[in-house]
Amino acid sequence: MNRKSVHPKHPDDQSAPSLWRKLLNCTAAALLILVCAKPALRAMEGADGMFDPSTIIKVGSTYHVFADGQGIIHRTSTDLVNWTNASTVFGSGAGPGWIQTYVPGFAGYFWAPDIVYMGGKYYCYYSCSLGAKPCAIGVAVSTNLSSWTDLGMVVYSNTSTAYGSIDPGICKDASGNYWMTWGSHLTGIWVAQLNTSTGKLLNSSKYNIANFNDAEGAEMIYHNGYYYLFYNRGTCCSGTSSTYYISVARSTSPHGTFSGNRTYLTGSAPCIGPGHFGYLSDGGVEYVSYHYIDSYTNGWPRLGISKIGWNSDGWPNFQPNWIANGTYKVTGQGNGLAWDAWGCTGASGQAVAQGTYNALNCQKWVFTHVGWGAYKLTCVTGGLSVEAINCSNANGTKVDLYSDWSGSCQRWKIYRASNGSYVFATMNPSGNEAGVIEVPSASSTVGVQLGLWTYNGGAHQKWKVAAP
Repeated sequence: MNRKSVHPKHPDDQSAPSLWRKLLNCTAAALLILVCAKPALRAMEGADGMFDPSTIIKVGSTYHVFADGQGIIHRTSTDLVNWTNASTVFGSGAGPGWIQTYVPGFAGYFWAPDIVYMGGKYYCYYSCSLGAKPCAIGVAVSTNLSSWTDLGMVVYSNTSTAYGSIDPGICKDASGNYWMTWGSHLTGIWVAQLNTSTGKLLNSSKYNIANFNDAEGAEMIYHNGYYYLFYNRGTCCSGTSSTYYISVARSTSPHGTFSGNRTYLTGSAPCIGPGHFGYLSDGGVEYVSYHYIDSYTNGWPRLGISKIGWNSDGWPNFQPNWIANGTYKVTGQGNGLAWDAWGCTGASGQAVAQGTYNALNCQKWVFTHVGWGAYKLTCVTGGLSVEAINCSNANGTKVDLYSDWSGSCQRWKIYRASNGSYVFATMNPSGNEAGVIEVPSASSTVGVQLGLWTYNGGAHQKWKVAAP
């Protein structure tokens, strides 16, 4: 059970011990309620329960992400869109035995892991806490991301320690050295250099680099001469009441002084309380990963993946929309056939089908941002919107054109797959599974009407978007 989804105050806040005991006693009951209320698993950008995602790393053609959970959740993807469960780091037990010495009663629900490839091995840094100090950060090592050897405690907080020992984040500096940020509320974010041979701290030097009493969940990256420290502020994981947002500061040194402290990302429906920044550069594209609360599913956490950009002054910006507003043709990755308002009359109810591209206006589509990577899609001929018939997202639902009434079944979240193709998912919140636009049965027949189906990563569900 994630501490933040149960507790209204942060685990390192020592001001209300009687409240903490009451809430901890309610954990089992709260978990039962949440499990019973949980909607079906979504494949799109992660699954339910994805709090505090790690940095995403790529090994061969597979992407890996780790997150809060019993034994530490581990999920994999081959396209950055569809994520599936892999084995946990520590299984279902209470975890390594050393933890009981530092955090008595810990039962194996780990928080905020981070993953790094360092010195020819993979290191997983993780947090151990019961909602207040004492708390600790440990590390495990692997050569294959499936079997792990625990190396023990890295940093620890007792009841008098100035910082909270949770939320590790790993950064490689310009000289090839590695640093770990950590900390939560109290005196904010701290950093220390790592020993690449042991995975532990190199020495006793620790630097307080973001002294805000609500700062946590930091991740630092190096870019063009600066170290950018992304960290969370506000309150996390309280359903749609979450106030989490991501701030960023920068320095020419990994241990400060950091300045700027700009807001990087704030939430709004349907993506509430974004937090826990991660960075991935892959194939010439720079990605930012984060978790958010999905207001369309009554407050369940999701893994979000968007684009990071850089302003002329060097500061980063958040780019949720993969495609600029404009007019495009859309062709299938699998067969090269184009979206076509079949019949080219512009009439309401006309099918969106696949056809041979002839640069007709009924094969051209206007993309308009509506927020958080979602779009309104209208046909140049007639100006009608692409919608899921009868506002269904059930498998087999056909896609046609209708006058725009701002319905969620006329709004489409566009995901970018790692090969540069795009996936179009309905924003309709009814039901439990996000249907995506596909060519039914992967048909190559001209005139076949497009429909919705559960995402499976097939080429018949991936589309190329280009100038018409």
